[in-house]
Amino acid sequence: SDPAALRKGMDTIARNLERQVSKGAITEHDRDTTLKRIDAREDLDSAHAADLVVEAILEDEEVKSDVFRTLDAIVQPQGILASNTSSISITRLGAVTSRPDQTIGMHFMNPVPVMKLVEVIRGYETSWYTAVSGASSRWNSMPICRRSGSSAAVSSWPTMFPAMSTWPDAGRSCPPISFSS
Repeated sequence: SDPAALRKGMDTIARNLERQVSKGAITEHDRDTTLKRIDAREDLDSAHAADLVVEAILEDEEVKSDVFRTLDAIVQPQGILASNTSSISITRLGAVTSRPDQTIGMHFMNPVPVMKLVEVIRGYETSWYTAVSGASSRWNSMPICRRSGSSAAVSSWPTMFPAMSTWPDAGRSCPPISFSS
């Protein structure tokens, strides 16, 4: 745990939100509400009652796997474990837990307070409930769902739309989710 890194991350979020306020993209109320929803903690034990934990650490599979094992033992049984990884298999991260069906990858589009799109990456065993209802319904957002692979859909925009009809889940789509907070 690194208190300085945690503070730096929260300062960055606050600065980015303030920039969105100055551009008129969000209101001061939206900024304040967003900041109140973030519960940044140094210790993983504080995640015990979380419905969703999003990990965003170093892109090192061994380190992420250790964090997922630890979170699996701490987070309530119905809690969803998410990673912000762009290169590590969600299937492999889920496999180190007792809840591979409740393990996802998540990428938020920038600027997060404005964009209503969240990419949800399913591991081989991730349930549709986890991918759609369990994750993206917590925000007023529309999910882009895909299976775990080597790159994020958002980094593949130029080729994503022509490939939509041939991807592994082409027969199933993620319905748009729009819930008020």
